Amino acid sequence: MNQLNNLGIKIRAFVDIVDSKKTFLGLDVFIMEEVYLLPIHSYFIVCSQADILTYFEVRRELEQHFLNERLDFYHFGQLGFSFLRQDEKGILKAPIADGRKRYLMVEGKKITFSQILIIPNITCSLRCKHCAAGNQFAERKVFDCKQTVDDFDKLLSACKTKQVNIQGGEVFLNPEISRFFELLAQMENIKSCESVAVFTNATVIPADEQLIAYNKIDLPKIFMISNYNRPNVKVAEFVAKIKSFNLDYCCFPPDEFWFHPSSPDKEIGYTEEELKEVINRCTKFTRAPKLIDGKFFACGQNGYALYNKLRDFVDIRNCPLPDVEEQIYNHIFNMSNYDICKYCRGEYANCERIPVAEQL
Repeated sequence: MNQLNNLGIKIRAFVDIVDSKKTFLGLDVFIMEEVYLLPIHSYFIVCSQADILTYFEVRRELEQHFLNERLDFYHFGQLGFSFLRQDEKGILKAPIADGRKRYLMVEGKKITFSQILIIPNITCSLRCKHCAAGNQFAERKVFDCKQTVDDFDKLLSACKTKQVNIQGGEVFLNPEISRFFELLAQMENIKSCESVAVFTNATVIPADEQLIAYNKIDLPKIFMISNYNRPNVKVAEFVAKIKSFNLDYCCFPPDEFWFHPSSPDKEIGYTEEELKEVINRCTKFTRAPKLIDGKFFACGQNGYALYNKLRDFVDIRNCPLPDVEEQIYNHIFNMSNYDICKYCRGEYANCERIPVAEQL
């Protein structure tokens, strides 16, 4: 709510699925049926940053009442996410948002993450100048799919996730992606994951065998399609193929701007105290923990380019199974700053925007 106020957005009321309260934080609480009858000339803001699938459910509900995305309703991420290319230490002036409290649930020492990113390959068909993963600086490679899935299975023996995001580069450039999907479907700890999202830039149309293998994953799943409006992006063809298999998908509207993740070429030069502030104020931290090549990082920002340089990770592949849970807990909660933060401007609201998918 404070972040919305900081953006100059006046909140009229809250909306809930059930009429559990009539007021919240001093404002009215409506159920959806009441809202549709009100002569309110404003818009909805869907605050579901921790679970994008929840946003899709709400969006379907609103669209059934003939409301339009980015006109009658917005995902808060589309309002609050903005990008940095100003004084690199400008993040220290941002409002504090403690990501560890907002995006993690803990029972004992078993953590439930909102999302975990799993990387089967670092190979992309685009060369985006400001890629948040740092793919443009990374050496292209494909990881052994069985080893990657085994690492993830071991990780899920010690934690849970609301959603696993399978990301490349471009996932469908991996020649073993069918086997990767099949192995994922057979994981011993698959039920520690509530849903699956495959991120794609729609430059490669998946083969039938790849979609058949993907469909074996017995979880709610969705394709997240980025539309970067480049000559080799084939969104319409990709969507047609997905529809022919009756698979769920979301095609993002073209981004208006991107975050600037900074460069992995050199450290920014934060002091130790400034590094602590970076984590406290960053809206990205713990929303995108990443498993890459057997290493589990608290944040995946610029992870492709930097993962071989970073020392602070949980070595899932070589960690004894009884110790994994304790190490993950300590990694998230008992560290004041991370190597990756030394290279990153962070992410927060009201910062300068940068071009989308600008090619090198």
